[in-house]
Amino acid sequence: MSAKKKNDFTEKLEPMGDAVKKASEMVGDAMKAAVEMAEPTVKAAVEMAEPTVKKAIKKARPTVKKAEKAIKETSRKATAALIPEIFVQWGGRETNMADLVEKAKADFKAQNKGAIRSCKLYIKPEDGMAYYVINGKEGKVEL
Repeated sequence: MSAKKKNDFTEKLEPMGDAVKKASEMVGDAMKAAVEMAEPTVKAAVEMAEPTVKKAIKKARPTVKKAEKAIKETSRKATAALIPEIFVQWGGRETNMADLVEKAKADFKAQNKGAIRSCKLYIKPEDGMAYYVINGKEGKVEL
């Protein structure tokens, strides 16, 4: 492009750039003004709604607490109904399986950190031992 054409092109674009800049400033100013005008209205709406929201929360609280109690009670009953007592008897001895599971968990927790995600228990009365695999780690406890 020749220097003359370049100058002509630049001369035509410069006024457009100034116009775009002015338009951008005007839009920015208009937005600031709109925000300033809307702010008191929004604050007033929030202040008007606040007591209503507080009343609704206050009214809902007892119902939520009743529901929580009902859920806990139902859960407790369901859990209690699902856990049978299991005993293993051999050679004049007897072992409660729930106690054995707790012993295995306690043994695991004494040696490891973290939550128990899986638990398998293998009873060998002839050895007097229960072998466990918790979270993929093996261990043993006496019957």
